[in-house]
Amino acid sequence: IARIFDVLGLISHFIIRGKMLIQRSFLKELDWDDKVSEKEHKDWMDWLNEIENISKLKIPRRFNPVYNLSDCNSIELHTFADAGGEAFAAVCYIVTIVNNERFSNIVMAKAKITPLRHKSRTQISEMPRLELCACFIGALLADTVVNHFSHISFKKYYWTDSEVVLRWIVKPNHRLLKYAASPIDEILKISERNEWRYVPSKLNVADLATKFRKFDFSDSKSVWFTGPQFLRQGEEHWPKMPALDGPPVV
Repeated sequence: IARIFDVLGLISHFIIRGKMLIQRSFLKELDWDDKVSEKEHKDWMDWLNEIENISKLKIPRRFNPVYNLSDCNSIELHTFADAGGEAFAAVCYIVTIVNNERFSNIVMAKAKITPLRHKSRTQISEMPRLELCACFIGALLADTVVNHFSHISFKKYYWTDSEVVLRWIVKPNHRLLKYAASPIDEILKISERNEWRYVPSKLNVADLATKFRKFDFSDSKSVWFTGPQFLRQGEEHWPKMPALDGPPVV
């Protein structure tokens, strides 16, 4: 796993699966020469076989297939964040708009394995903390992209499916839990409250890097590389913000 060089995290949704398998074996306290279960053996072989398919992957690095960035009417940066029981992740997309036509492409992503200390507690109580970690990573990723493309004026959007974390970020007078105060403060140093949006879990593309699932690396136009469909539609088609004054839904 450590030999795979992916500095931009473009296949982090694949690499994280290998890390999940290692952690699962570690949790079972297996020695190096112990046999794994048939299911785990199959998961490992499937993952190893997919490595060979990575060579077939071709990711277009032009953010707009026709125009240069300087010729675009507007440029947006959309960042999605999500957390699961085994991993949390964030992924950024640059959306270019020319003559009312919208194009979206992945620019950077990052996925991290859930620390064991969080797994030792109940999943329900830990999910808001992990979702907050994902949002923090997303804010840092977006800040890296903005600093790299310093000559471009981005309109930024951040997306999460956690209403709990969204409430912490966008409601300035909301009372924060002790562990949330510091990350929220750091997030708001590099993003604005009104830049954060809600996205349903089924449309949250960062979810692809937090669940254990296979991928087709022959398709460079999959949702992981191009983002959800609504990015290529007008804002009237985007997910709507929920009312954050009611009881939270995790």
